Amino acid sequence: MSPELVPPDFETLVDWVEGRLEPATAAAVAEAVEAGDARVRGTVEWLARFAAAAAEVPLQDPPPIIRQRLHQQFQARTSREAATPIADVHGSLLFDSRHDVAAAGMRGGPSGDEVIHLAYTSSVGDLVLDIHPGDAGLLRIEGQVLSADAASPVFEASARGAGWEVRTVDGDALGRFQLEQVPPHVDQLTASNGQFSLRVELDLS
Repeated sequence: MSPELVPPDFETLVDWVEGRLEPATAAAVAEAVEAGDARVRGTVEWLARFAAAAAEVPLQDPPPIIRQRLHQQFQARTSREAATPIADVHGSLLFDSRHDVAAAGMRGGPSGDEVIHLAYTSSVGDLVLDIHPGDAGLLRIEGQVLSADAASPVFEASARGAGWEVRTVDGDALGRFQLEQVPPHVDQLTASNGQFSLRVELDLS
């Protein structure tokens, strides 16, 4: 190899294989690869195979909760302050449509196919839940945390009870989440955003 043709580094080879270099730079790299040794050509061949395989398997966007956690981890590592432990907060029941709507004078009581509406309040925000009947006696829970903390709006949620746990990480930037296939005997729900865990008691019977 002539002195002018310096073997490209790995990052440059990646950019060249993926077509991100300016034309003049790409031509110089192509010349260097052509004149390169077996190691350089082997690296290029491996990168080309990798790029072809990656093109056949499109990347999926990670759940928003993962992006939020990574941001929190980065902030914790770059901050000189000690990491703040996750606060465990208990929410108090504020509204239950099975009782409060009937008490307001509505005709009739809740039936087995009605949606149940629950609302809780706490020191870190409010939580609203819609309990939908499903197949085989199971339930779907749609929830939303209404928090003043806009820095961490995404929540993961779990429902537990009697040896059973249902968990979801599909929360969005509006504080909403959904739990599927929930048995009616679960008695606790927790929503966490990495800064606090809001825990409430459930009575879905």
